[in-house]
Parts: sequence; C-alpha cells; structure tokens
Amino acid sequence: MAGQGAGRLGAGARAFRRRLALESLRDRDYPASLWMYGFWAFLRRMLGFESACLAFHEESGLLRDMLDFWAGYLVAHIELALEVFTPDLLMIHEDVAYNHGPMVSPQSAAEFLVPCYARLADCAQARGVDILCIDCDGLPDALIPVLCAGGINAWSPFEMVCRDGRDDLLTLGRRYPWLRMLGGMNKLALAQGRAAINAVVATIPPLVERGGFIPMIDHKVQE
Repeated sequence: MAGQGAGRLGAGARAFRRRLALESLRDRDYPASLWMYGFWAFLRRMLGFESACLAFHEESGLLRDMLDFWAGYLVAHIELALEVFTPDLLMIHEDVAYNHGPMVSPQSAAEFLVPCYARLADCAQARGVDILCIDCDGLPDALIPVLCAGGINAWSPFEMVCRDGRDDLLTLGRRYPWLRMLGGMNKLALAQGRAAINAVVATIPPLVERGGFIPMIDHKVQE
C-alpha cells in the first residue's frame, strides 16, 4: 500500500510540475509550440517501418483503429494543455519522407491521415491555435497540398540537401500561398566556409518578404 501511495504521489507531483511549466509560458515574449508525435510516427514506432507501410494495404482495419486511438489521445492532451496556455503552433513530429519523397503515398495519406489531422485542427482552432506544423525531414513536397485538407498549413525543416533539382522554397511558397515554412538554411554550408554561408543567407530576404517564414538551420548541426 505504501508503495502504491508513493506511486500516486509521484504521478501527481509530475503532473503538477508539468502544469507549472505550462503556466510559465502564459506571459512569454517568444514563440512557443506544443510538440507531439504524429500519426505516421506513431504507426512506425508501434509496428516498425516495413509493417507500418504494409498495414495501409493489408491491415487497414487495424490501422484505422490505431489511428483513431492516437487521434483521441492527442486531442485529450491538447485540450488539457490549452486550458493552461496558448501555443503559437502545434508541432507534429512525423518524419514521413526521405530524400526522394514521402514514405506514405498521397493517396494513403488522404484516406488515412487527413481525417486524423482534421481532428487535431478542429480542437486547436477552437482554442485559438491556427498553425499546425509537420516536422518532417527529407522531401515531403507531394504531401504538402494533401495534408492541407486536414488543416496542416506549415512544414519544417526543408532539408536543402534533398532539394537539388527541385523547387526552391520561394517557388514552393508562391505555389502554396497559405504555406508557412520553418528552416531552409543548409546546415552543410556551415562547414564550407564564409562564401557558402553568405550564399545561404542571400536566399533568406525574399522568403522573409513573402512572409510566413522563419529561417532556421535545416537539421541538427553535425560535429
């Protein structure tokens, strides 16, 4: 009994500390996001990469049950967090693309994932948060107009090493005027000297002028 009581007290203390941390964000003077694992990330973690890919075609019933559970779980936690503070955006970790394109087809994303994102968007927008951002490495371009139907209107970090021969960010932004972008500064330039860094910096002003853009390094900086 004593151990059970200590466990409940520990859980209560952790919840209290989390609430205090969120309350400290109410009067901030900087942007803040509410971060969460997204739907593809959840499937991949639970099933493994190959099984998650196959499930869209071979286990669609199981897939829908899993996605429905995760959507409900995320909505419940978003509601709890937004009772305490209002973030500037939801940041949804997915990593649903690699260097040549998405891991999930646009057709499967539209059928299975868009309804789930729409549940998050409805919850967030009803509480004053209108930016939902996908955190996805690689080349996600084919999914950008698809997931927009579920309320996804921002993407990050736009790995520039994957964009050789592809649309630059200004072209992408002009194609999708509603799109917010975070990232876009090639991390590899940091190891290539001042001229390479200046070339990256020179691409930033037109994107800032367009609006809806926060320049950041496009991935973890390697040693």
